[in-house]
Amino acid sequence: MKKSVFCAGHRLDQQGILLIYQSRVVCVAVLATLVFSKTASAEDKNRNWTAWIAPAAIIRPTYEGSDHYRVVPGVTGNFTYRDFVSLGNQGANMYWHYEGIRLGGGVNYKGKRKDNGTNNLATEGDSRLRGMGDVRASVGLRAFATYDLGPISFSADFIKYEGSDNKGININFGVFAPLKITRSLNITPRIGATWANHDYMQTYFGVTALQSSRSFFNTYTLGSGFKNINFGVSTSYNINKNWFIANDTSFNELLGGARNSPISFSKNNLVSVFMVEYKF
Repeated sequence: MKKSVFCAGHRLDQQGILLIYQSRVVCVAVLATLVFSKTASAEDKNRNWTAWIAPAAIIRPTYEGSDHYRVVPGVTGNFTYRDFVSLGNQGANMYWHYEGIRLGGGVNYKGKRKDNGTNNLATEGDSRLRGMGDVRASVGLRAFATYDLGPISFSADFIKYEGSDNKGININFGVFAPLKITRSLNITPRIGATWANHDYMQTYFGVTALQSSRSFFNTYTLGSGFKNINFGVSTSYNINKNWFIANDTSFNELLGGARNSPISFSKNNLVSVFMVEYKF
């Protein structure tokens, strides 16, 4: 059996990590969620489940559009059963696959954005947002598909959030290509883009009249459109059959209304994850 790891609907027969940074979807999204590749071992193929866990250090902006950064410690992991059910930082997913086509669905989680500083893995925030109010955490219902065309994979990921503050929609598109450089070294470059509807864009980049009266931002209304384009590279190196070191670095460029928002102090963001992984 091969190990299946997901990020925005991507499935690779490999070792992987998923990030809970969804400003996020650096998996983007982006969410990247973030994938580090490794060919499944014979032991993996002969059992019904695979699992791994890893401490991580994450360099990220205080929120999407911020020019302030922080280093956040965290733990990531994934559990896969019978190449059918996956549970990890991207949430719970079930999927079906045939040859190069994979379809699935599940639920994921988008953390809270506070209007003051925070140093929590699952929460974003910045004191410059004071007066904007918190955006409470939300659960997302997702459907995804991938198609493998030779060494290149194409993906699409639809997420509908159901939260008290966030009822938006994200649609993520991506292309990635796992490359096995040596027996131990794997590199996966990727490119992607995220489209968001009016509700999502207004929640995370808009400023209402009430918010404007409580903060120093001018009123700002925006509609649906492409929110960002992102480029990334994932690298993993297996020390032995159980231990791996890995890095994922992603560059996120805001577009359209998100780019012109008064709360977007930076038009681009960088997110980098360093981790040491143990595979059971």
